[in-house]
Amino acid sequence: MTTETPSSNSTPYYVYILRCIDNSLYIGITPDIEHRIKAHLGIIKGGARYTKSHPVKKIEAAWKTESKSIALRIECALKKLTRIQKLSIINDPDSICKYILYQNNIEICSRDFLDEIFMKVVISKK
Repeated sequence: MTTETPSSNSTPYYVYILRCIDNSLYIGITPDIEHRIKAHLGIIKGGARYTKSHPVKKIEAAWKTESKSIALRIECALKKLTRIQKLSIINDPDSICKYILYQNNIEICSRDFLDEIFMKVVISKK
C-alpha cells in the first residue's frame, strides 16, 4: 500500500479497531491513540459509552490517516462491514484496500506499535 506524507495543514488521525472482552469489536478515530485508549480503559475520562459496558482487551488494528475527514470516511466504511470482513481486515490490515477508497492516504500501524501503546497504557493504569 502506498503511503503519503500528511500535509502540514492537517492533523493526522488514527482509525482503530478494538477487541472487547466479550469479543465484540469497536471502531473509532482519534488524533491521539494513546490518550484515546486510556479513555476507553477508564484511566481518564472520555471513553465511549460502548467500551464502558464492553471493556477493551486489545487494539486489533489501526491506520494513520492524513486528516479527520479521511478518518471519518474510513470509520464509516469499516462500520458498514460484516463481522467476517472486519476479522479479515484484522488478520490482514493491508486488505482494507478491498473495502475503502482512500488507499493512498493511509498508513498501517505495525503490530509492535499497537502492542507498545496498549502495554504502555495498561502499565500506567497500575
